[in-house]
Order: sequence, then C-alpha cells, then structure tokens
Amino acid sequence: MSGANDSAHPNYAPPECPSPNIQTTLAFLRGFNDWDVEKLSATFDESLVYHVLPKSLGRSPRSKEEFVAYYRQIVIPLFKRFHVTVHELVEEGSAVIFHASSVGESVFGTPYANEYMISLHFVPPKEGGDGLPKISVVKEFVDSAFSGKFFSEEFAKLQAAKEAETTKKEIESLSSEVARLKEEKEVLQAEDAEARKGISRAFNERKQENASEDHVIAHLRVRLSVREDEIREMRAVEAKAKMKTSEAFENLRHEIASSKDFEIKILSSALGAREEEIHAADAKARASMAKVTDELMRKRQELECGLWRAGPWSIGKREDCASNSRRRRRRMG
Repeated sequence: MSGANDSAHPNYAPPECPSPNIQTTLAFLRGFNDWDVEKLSATFDESLVYHVLPKSLGRSPRSKEEFVAYYRQIVIPLFKRFHVTVHELVEEGSAVIFHASSVGESVFGTPYANEYMISLHFVPPKEGGDGLPKISVVKEFVDSAFSGKFFSEEFAKLQAAKEAETTKKEIESLSSEVARLKEEKEVLQAEDAEARKGISRAFNERKQENASEDHVIAHLRVRLSVREDEIREMRAVEAKAKMKTSEAFENLRHEIASSKDFEIKILSSALGAREEEIHAADAKARASMAKVTDELMRKRQELECGLWRAGPWSIGKREDCASNSRRRRRRMG
C-alpha cells in the first residue's frame, strides 16, 4: 500500500472512544493517506515483519528498516497521489482486520485502483513511548493480478525514466564539458594567436639583428683581411731579418774561427820557444848537477882514501882505495 491526502472514512466510522489498537490502526491509515513514511514508521514496533500476499507475487517479508527504505526510495516516488478507504474493520484481541480499497495515479499518469484485506497484530506499549501499542506483524492481501501488472509496468517506466534522467544528466554534463572545452579552445586559440604574434615579432627583430650582425661581420672580415696582409708583410720582413742575422752570425763565426787559429799559431810558437828554453835550462841544470856530483864523488874518494891510510888496515891497501873509488864513480855515472 501507498497513499496521499487525508480521508474521511465513509464506509467505516470509528467509535468516539476507539481502543488503543484502533487508534494505532487509524494512525497507520493516516500515514498512507498523508504519504508520510515517518508517520507509518511511528506505528511499527522494532520487531515488525511486513508481508505482502499472496506469495505468488514473490515479495519477501520486510523488516521495519527494509519497509521504510522500500517505501521511501521506490513506492513514494512512483505515485503523485494516493488515497485509501476502509470499508469494514474488526478488532479481536491483539489483532485488527479490515477491508479497504485505494485509488491513485502514478507519476506517469497511470490510474491506480486496488483492494485489500489487511490484518494487524500488536504488541503492548513500551515505557517512554506514546502509550499506544505498536504493530509487530502486517499481512496485506492485494489484488495480485492488478498489482503485479501495474507495478511491473510502472517500475519499468520508472527505471526507464531514471535511465533517461541519468542520460539527460550525462548529456548535460557532456554539454557542460563541451562548453568548457570550447571555452578552453577559444582561450588556447587566443593564446596561440598571441604567441604567433610574439614569435613573428621576435623573428623580425632577430632578422634585423642578423642583418646588423652581417654588416658587422663583413666589416670584421675586411679588417681581418687587412690584418692578414700586415701579418704576411711582417713575416716577410721577419724572414729577411732572420736571413741577415744568419749571414751575420756565419760571418762572425768565420771571423772568430780565423781569430782563434791565429791565436793558436802565436801560442804554439810561444810554446815552442818556451820548450826550447826549458830544454836548454834542463841541459844546463844536468851539466851543473854532473859537475857537482863529480866534485862530491872526488871529495868522498879523498875522504875514504884518507880514512884508509889512517887506519890499521891501510897497509898494502892503498892501491885498492884508488881502484875502488874509480869503480864507484863508474857505477854512479
């Protein structure tokens, strides 16, 4: 079940002093007609088990948390209006059973009409609560043929709508991205144009600089050519100077050689004269020495002969003294 709008209950009039279970039931119905999941959730116990029957629909029982999530995320977004009417209600012990029908319209404009038999089972109120019992079990029997067809078709439409919305968002995102890329492209084109202008200016400036540099290079080449001519002339002068220097050196060497030969001849002549003087002096010295030697030998002989004559051995030996002296002179000479 799902719903919107408050409802007077034309087929069922609640008593002036309804029981606690009926009060909770009426609050449960207002949650559907107000299409308010929080109001529905306030009537449930934490142990809630919500059944949608018959089992041929293939809907599994849901806990309180699962039911609230299912209605908030799937059922409520599917309807733009919903209203439930109670035709008959019976309370028995801790249970309330009622027969109801509903009308509504999906968000795609498809009419909705269903019929129910619903039983609610309660647990006593807990301390600190609102003082009313809470629903622990719901068994909701629906028109299975209509319900199965309606929800399968509307869920398919809802899924298609979600996909379309997703596609739309993706298209919008892509459009935004395309717009952003277009803006970036325009910015890049503007930057490129500015860069091209800068490159053109730099090229022209460099071209002018190159022309100026070419003029300077040509001037330097002329100066270099003049300098090379000067260097060649200097080298020629240097070669001539070297040649003259070499000739002068050779002449000087010959002059020195000639001068040395003359000096050598003079020295050789002086040396020869000196050698002759030395030989003459040596011969004179030898002659003097021979004369002195003879004189010494003579005096020695006289002395020896005098000693022989004075001694006891002199008898018969005088002749020997003279002969011995002559022999000694011969040995020394």
